Amino acid sequence: MNFSADAARNGDSIFRKHPNILIYCMRITLLICFVATVSLQVVASSGAKGQGMENVNVSIKLENEDLISAIKKIESSTPFRFLYRTSDVKNIDNLTYNAGTTSVQNLVKSLLAGSQLTFKQIDDRILITRATEKVAKDVPVAKFQIITGTVFDAKTKDRIPGATVAIKNGQAKVLTDERGNFRINAAIDDVLLISYIGYETQEITVTKPVLEVRLQESAQSLKGVVVTGIFSQNKSTFTGAARTFNAQELSKVSNNNVLSALKSLDPSFQLPENLNMGSNPNVLPDVVLRGGNTLVDISQATVSNPFNYQPAPNSPLFILDGFETTLQRINDLDMNRIASVTILKDAGATAIYGSRGANGVIVIEMIRPVDGQLRVSYNANMSVEAPDLSGYDLLNAREKFELEDRSRTFYDSFNFRQDQLDYYRQSRLLAVQQGVNTDWISKPVRMGIGQKHNLYVEGGADAVSYGLNMTYDQKTGVMKSSDRNTTTANSFLSYRLKNFQFRNDLTLTFNKANNSPYGSFTQYTRLNPYWSPYKADGSLKVYLEEVTDPFSGLR
Repeated sequence: MNFSADAARNGDSIFRKHPNILIYCMRITLLICFVATVSLQVVASSGAKGQGMENVNVSIKLENEDLISAIKKIESSTPFRFLYRTSDVKNIDNLTYNAGTTSVQNLVKSLLAGSQLTFKQIDDRILITRATEKVAKDVPVAKFQIITGTVFDAKTKDRIPGATVAIKNGQAKVLTDERGNFRINAAIDDVLLISYIGYETQEITVTKPVLEVRLQESAQSLKGVVVTGIFSQNKSTFTGAARTFNAQELSKVSNNNVLSALKSLDPSFQLPENLNMGSNPNVLPDVVLRGGNTLVDISQATVSNPFNYQPAPNSPLFILDGFETTLQRINDLDMNRIASVTILKDAGATAIYGSRGANGVIVIEMIRPVDGQLRVSYNANMSVEAPDLSGYDLLNAREKFELEDRSRTFYDSFNFRQDQLDYYRQSRLLAVQQGVNTDWISKPVRMGIGQKHNLYVEGGADAVSYGLNMTYDQKTGVMKSSDRNTTTANSFLSYRLKNFQFRNDLTLTFNKANNSPYGSFTQYTRLNPYWSPYKADGSLKVYLEEVTDPFSGLR
């Protein structure tokens, strides 16, 4: 055979003489290329075909994501590809997974738990389909399922967004959405831990696929919240001067009166002593929070006296459950029903309440009923009030007479007056010599024993809560025959209709007050100890001192 250029030009070619050889060569070349291509595909897919789903490990993290996003993360980390219908998987969302490294098979099982979907590996493909009734009979029901629920505030019935829901001793954890709803993969009898800042952590055993959780406010959370009566604000962002006390702190110092408790807890809250009234239970105390005020009461400008001040110009503003109330109502308030007290001291109170808050504001929140089974509580306490007379260092009868005698009380320059004074001196000296020494300040006082009884019934379910309260408070003053009896009845009803919440609060108060018929205590401190309240026959005197002229017999 000639393979020269001349042979090619002259047409002397092997392919011209033997055309079948060219066809055979082309077929062999095509076959070799096909075999090489198939071999490359086999080599490329041998990593997936040669391994099952249970042998390939993957580590991903899911935070409230849907199934499609989870599948994409698995595909990006493994050689597997998923085949599915979008209509079958689009409704599976709120998936959370953070269990570390696991096999693809276990991961897919966990993601599809509780759904009507099943999966199957075909080479490097994972096929997700709906399970037929026959498959459902052969395959056991998965342990995990989608648990849904809503987290509420037990007091206000408001939904709590951002609360943490986790499986106890597990890795799954989710957060509630803006409406307080959550979805989590859990099994029946698993224990869920629900927590949120300012609330007590609650443990709930999963008994059904739909749950309703009510979190109780933590007692310590009141330390970080300022209640102004109009809104509640975090203490770290509240710029005014304020102090908040919960029910436990109030009951530690006084179980009788909220004003007395605040006086002991906050030095800025002052109750100036009223020496004229003493411990009269029917007299309201003076309350001073921001110092004295000497401004004229302009609301009484028509009065001719320009210095006609209002009865309590220094008294702060009292807010009870969001509404302004009187000092008398606060003084008669039942301590067992108080949840918290907030004292607003500075100009921040004026910014909220205007000129009415110029003397400060006392904001009181009452306890609300708690949902659940019917609960009945009863409280009773007794109080003892005893007069403390140790601070009165008064003269006795002989000391008082000698003081008057040395100060020339019984001497006068006019003769007719001197005769009268001599009679007085002789009568008083005779009483002292006879041993008359009356302790007048002990005569109108006694030991007062008071009592208080409180009966409270509360309950509710779902969207309705109720509470009934009855209180009887008897205060016995140290002045004889002085007392104050207060009977209070209260009913509270709260119900929620869709997104609206209604509250009905009715309070009835009955007071019966008795002042002492023996006058004021100040009068007894001014009586002379050589006077006796009794006659020689033991009867009461009409006049404490009767001086008779021995010659005329006249007084």
